[in-house]
Amino acid sequence: MRIIPTTVAASLVAASTAAADVTFANWDSISAGSLNGIGFTVQQLAGGDVIGYLNSGMFSGYAYDTDAHGNPGQQTGLSYDVFVEYTITFDTAISDLSLYLSSWRSQAAFGYSSYTVSEAFSINDAFEGAVEGNQITTTSGFTNGILSFSDPVTSITITHAYDGGAIHNSSQSVTLAQSTTSPVVPGVGGVAVLAGIVTLGRRRRR
Repeated sequence: MRIIPTTVAASLVAASTAAADVTFANWDSISAGSLNGIGFTVQQLAGGDVIGYLNSGMFSGYAYDTDAHGNPGQQTGLSYDVFVEYTITFDTAISDLSLYLSSWRSQAAFGYSSYTVSEAFSINDAFEGAVEGNQITTTSGFTNGILSFSDPVTSITITHAYDGGAIHNSSQSVTLAQSTTSPVVPGVGGVAVLAGIVTLGRRRRR
């Protein structure tokens, strides 16, 4: 009987259960897209599509911690009117989700005293003045950063407290990503590899 080294088997299993890199969302329109095969929609709380447009340049001007969280660079995202409150809804629960945020307004410059996120988050990068949990209170005129969600989520709603000062047609941006540690549900690849190892071991015993 030939024994397959456990390190080889382990590496094969690991390859089937972990993503290769940070995966960013594919946006089909201002109101819909997908992330790692999971569809999502974006709708205003007031109803209808978010007032905004797709933009592929809003993340390039800020130095995200690309070694730890991937490089949003020229990734496409949604730039939307600063007054908009909205919900992102996924077709099925998604784990290890991150929101990459750019040019969010603050109280000091634009009258936004805080933002509230419906799901608890941790701060992965920047966001000066943000408070981990559910609320963001920024201290600079424009702020950028990454919020990550450790628990699987099916929807995220973002609202704000407004004290006056901002004007319509100002925009801030968001895109979505899933981290490298996100498990992939074993499908053809993972199951086939494991089955092959078991079958080969059985045949070599004969």
